[in-house]
Amino acid sequence: MQPTPDKNSKYRVGTRPKSGLNKGHKFAIAAAAVGLLALFFNSLPVPEPRYEGDFVVGPVTVFQDGRFSATPLYVTVDDGVISAISPDKPDLDVPFITAEGGTLLPGLTDAHVHTFDNALEQQLRAGVTSVLDMFMAPELLKAQLKAQSLGTVDTHSSDHGHPSVASVTQDTHQLAAYQRTVSTQATLYSAGVLATAPKGHGTEYGIAIPTISSPEQADAFVRERIFEGSAYLKIVYQSDKAPYKRMPSIDRATLQALVDAAHQHGLKAVVHIADQVSAHDAVSAGADGLVHSFFDSPIKPELLHALVERRVFVIPTLAVYDANIGGTLNQRFSQLVSAARPLSRREQQGLAPLQLNRLMPPNLLQNLYANVRAMHNAGVVLLAGTDAPNGGTLHGLSLQAEMLALREVGLSTEQALLAASRTPLRQFGITDRGEIAIGQQADLVLLAKGDVWQQLTKPLWIWHQGLPVNLQQHQNPALSAGMLVDFSEQNEVTINTEPTHTGIPSGSIKTSKGFASVQTDARFGGKSTVHASIVVVNEASVGELNTEKQPVGVQSALQSSHVGVQQTEQTVQQVGTKTNRALQLVTRIDQSTTTPWAGFSWVPFEQFNRAADLSEASQLQFRIQGDAAVYRLLVISGEQMQPVSIDIPVTTSWQSYTIDLASKKGIDISAVKVLLWSAPVNPGHYQWRLDDIRLED
Repeated sequence: MQPTPDKNSKYRVGTRPKSGLNKGHKFAIAAAAVGLLALFFNSLPVPEPRYEGDFVVGPVTVFQDGRFSATPLYVTVDDGVISAISPDKPDLDVPFITAEGGTLLPGLTDAHVHTFDNALEQQLRAGVTSVLDMFMAPELLKAQLKAQSLGTVDTHSSDHGHPSVASVTQDTHQLAAYQRTVSTQATLYSAGVLATAPKGHGTEYGIAIPTISSPEQADAFVRERIFEGSAYLKIVYQSDKAPYKRMPSIDRATLQALVDAAHQHGLKAVVHIADQVSAHDAVSAGADGLVHSFFDSPIKPELLHALVERRVFVIPTLAVYDANIGGTLNQRFSQLVSAARPLSRREQQGLAPLQLNRLMPPNLLQNLYANVRAMHNAGVVLLAGTDAPNGGTLHGLSLQAEMLALREVGLSTEQALLAASRTPLRQFGITDRGEIAIGQQADLVLLAKGDVWQQLTKPLWIWHQGLPVNLQQHQNPALSAGMLVDFSEQNEVTINTEPTHTGIPSGSIKTSKGFASVQTDARFGGKSTVHASIVVVNEASVGELNTEKQPVGVQSALQSSHVGVQQTEQTVQQVGTKTNRALQLVTRIDQSTTTPWAGFSWVPFEQFNRAADLSEASQLQFRIQGDAAVYRLLVISGEQMQPVSIDIPVTTSWQSYTIDLASKKGIDISAVKVLLWSAPVNPGHYQWRLDDIRLED
């Protein structure tokens, strides 16, 4: 009897007659069949993982070696690396991309950023293919270096841990993950943890970081940064002779020791300064660069001479300075963008004038631009960096505003482009990218015909290491209308305010959407305090707050500074219905920080800084009752690090508020990260209650 073919088998494996075979025979035959199949599959050729980075761009004008080509050229890319540049069309069977009369630029480099959340995605979609980060947590740096390096990284090899993609022959899954990273995120180089004094600048952001207080600690500090993957060392320094003193600083001897240690270990040393005296000390100590300019006084000839003589580069960060001392650079840049395309809501919010706490003397702005102009005229190397996402800046787009400012102090178009592409990378010892040349990584930006600066705001194509970038803007997950937090669902309990490793306190409050907790400015170096509990609100306490057990110093009347509070923007009404339970907070505000706060916070996702789109549910509703004063709703959204503050007049009777978040200046409703209800800004004790927090459309 012949075996009957199995019609369901791809490889037509036969079957045996049932008679005459016991279970042992059947098992042996099945094992043999499996073995034959294994031999067959192993004999098939295994396709080698392939990096998808082969194409030709042309004919286009090419920005090459600091100038625009006189004739159109073709640029050939092979495995993500530029392999040929020629006026003749190559005879290749690869995709051809062109733009009649268009221009091909190298990918841009932002020489001063702070990376978190989706910063690298925002940078890449604006044509910024490399960023030089000036302070980030070690665990974030390690994760990002791993994602963009295919395995173990030697962060101090000649290419700073970023392999040539042409040499990558890893397994298919690993290569696919790597290509996803390359096509969606700019390449990161970072200082990691900055070198600062205890309680110095950099310690106020809620990130536990090591500090340094003596020259003897310098070598060990630098070694630790190298171990964590830092590509260079950033030092925070302010001279004891500076015209103003904001925060504690290392002394001059420690500055010198850090610069020396960095150089001994092969790292560049750059110094954060904010005044001329400190800048002079940094240059004298042998710093390779200054990561800010200064505006406290006109630059002195001796400092100018020292910058040139010692070949110290400067990252002026004009965009962030201009926005924070009352300049109009962002308005001028917005006009340039608007002439080419409409600004998105994110861009409108990010480039809007800041609400400054004080009127800045006009000479500060004059000093800022005059000093950088003097540096350029003297031959100081200037690098384009934004300090994004600090106030008045956006990841990606603000680099173009920075280039506008550099052109306004005298740089030509070509010089400004170099300051934002090749020059920063070369100054930091990175040589495998930054220009359109044979052997370079194919970081490219293709523009349509027309004015380069206008077309740069709307590029046709962007390639990162030869892979095309999706130019569609990132869409945050949308939240629908509904209850966020109903404290009636909570048990009567004291709320734990100690943070866990996620930053959300253990014993956090139950929510219908998102995550909620009770927090203070202590995580950012402040001294405000909060005690919280879920309490039953009985019939007698619905209309008024029980004040018998108020702490000493509780505010009981509106402060004089609250006169003129506008309530027309919020819908306010007295309510007499009872609630079973509410969140009760006893807070003490201490003004030792710039933005003191203590209260209740809600975030859409467990990961802090992950945003949600509230466009379809922008009406925030809640009930509040407390010691009479003006409380605050602080909203963090978009890429801004400073919250928008909304006043909430509170009385001892329950009130219901509806706030249209979309209408509030400075809030990007498509990227809301934190809602924080806080006690008044005035120091003192406050007792208050919060309930029924929801979103409505």
